[in-house]
Amino acid sequence: MTDYDARRHRTTHPHRLWRGPALLSLALAAAWISACSSSTPGAATPPPSYPEVVALAQRTLADTLGRPLDAVVVRAVEPVEWPDGSLGCPQPDRMYPAVITPGFRVTLEVDGTRYTLHTDQATRVVRCDG
Repeated sequence: MTDYDARRHRTTHPHRLWRGPALLSLALAAAWISACSSSTPGAATPPPSYPEVVALAQRTLADTLGRPLDAVVVRAVEPVEWPDGSLGCPQPDRMYPAVITPGFRVTLEVDGTRYTLHTDQATRVVRCDG
C-alpha cells in the first residue's frame, strides 16, 4: 500500500481543478454586473437617441426664431398617429390626404418658452402653437 500524499491530491483532484477558473469567472461577472448597474450621482447620462426628424424640428424652430441651434432644447418626444396629412394642425382652405400618418409630437424649449411641433416620420415639420 502506498502512502497518501495530501499535497499531490490537493492540486490534481478533478473536483478542485475547476474551482480556480470558475471562481475567477464568477468574480469577473459580478464585477461587470456591478459596474454596469451602478450609477454615480451627478454623472452625465448620454442624451436619448431621437429620430432624425426631431433634429429637423429643432433646426426648423431655431431658424424660425432666429436663434442658434444649441438654444433649442428637446423636452419631450411622443410617438403619435395623426388622423390625416395635416399632422394634427389643419390650415383653413387646405386639403389633406385622409390617411393615418405616423409621426411625433415634439416639445421644444427656447429661453423658458415651450413650443410644440408635429412631424411625420421623415421630413415634414409643422408648428402647432401659433
